[in-house]
Amino acid sequence: MTPMTPTSSPGSLQIPVSRLSIVPAALIRGLGEAGIGGSRMEDVFARQVELECVGCGLRLTMAELLSLEQLSEADPNYAKLRRVRLGSCGRNTCTSQFYVLRIQPDIGTDVERLLQRVGEWVRDPAKLSADEGVPKAARPVNYNRRLGRLTLGILGALVLLVLAWRWWEDGAYVPGISRPPQTFMTVADPALAAEPSSPTPAPKSPAKERVFEVK
Repeated sequence: MTPMTPTSSPGSLQIPVSRLSIVPAALIRGLGEAGIGGSRMEDVFARQVELECVGCGLRLTMAELLSLEQLSEADPNYAKLRRVRLGSCGRNTCTSQFYVLRIQPDIGTDVERLLQRVGEWVRDPAKLSADEGVPKAARPVNYNRRLGRLTLGILGALVLLVLAWRWWEDGAYVPGISRPPQTFMTVADPALAAEPSSPTPAPKSPAKERVFEVK
């Protein structure tokens, strides 16, 4: 019977496929304990950690493992990741039940100690709490969530700009954009006020008709 517990060798840890979903949380916890977090942890995940099937050599990235919790059919790797989530190798022709986790030695902490801790948590997930003892800054960024928030922020800003532009086009005063409103007052011309008013001319009487006698 194939053992379903991780086994280690220098610089690597062999993990059952059925336990791969635990690896991201275990690495987050282990790197956090070593004081590695934020952008440095993201770099470690992207460049210095790899998972490879011991049977066919198929590789998985940490980003793919992180997406297992919220797997979408729109993901181009959906079929592969769905098989992994169900406990099989991502390649449909492979029957291997194990992947090897490798961590490069120059990450700034004791890799063997880190792999030992990850192996303990993979064997007994009940001991693992991804939040316990790990500062928030040490947790990797969920890129899908960040992208969604950024998109909403951009759309919101565009809507506000369009509304402000329409408001300004309609003649409204927008602080910092349009000119301050001007107030106009009607003032009588002093010269006209000083000039005496001319009397209204009396209506002319109709001219009298002159009658001529013709002899």
